[in-house]
Amino acid sequence: MSSRGGALATGAGLLAVWAAVETGGRGGPALSLLPGLLLYGFGGGIVSTSLIGLALAGVAPEDAGAASGGLLTAVQASEAAGVAGIGAFFSVTSHTAGPGGAFGLAVLVLVVPAVVTAGLLHRLRDA
Repeated sequence: MSSRGGALATGAGLLAVWAAVETGGRGGPALSLLPGLLLYGFGGGIVSTSLIGLALAGVAPEDAGAASGGLLTAVQASEAAGVAGIGAFFSVTSHTAGPGGAFGLAVLVLVVPAVVTAGLLHRLRDA
């Protein structure tokens, strides 16, 4: 699967999780979330592996260790900031939209960057 396909799989996985929550009720079985979560994780793994390889492609072999350490530190920091940001968004929107509505909006907020990433990866491959 290409990195573009991985980004699209990530978005599709998020939508599948949202659909499982909407159709299964708020207290439904967690097993219904598994297909979407697996698709999300699979797609994210493809994208992150491809992007790390792309980012390190121009680095001299003797600098690869330091460059990969810096890159992975930046990835971890951005993931932590993303979790905090989407958690804050969920908290704020749940007061007006309720937990279910806030979850749906949070999924939408996460799907949009996945689709944008797929488009950017497609452009990058063509360049």
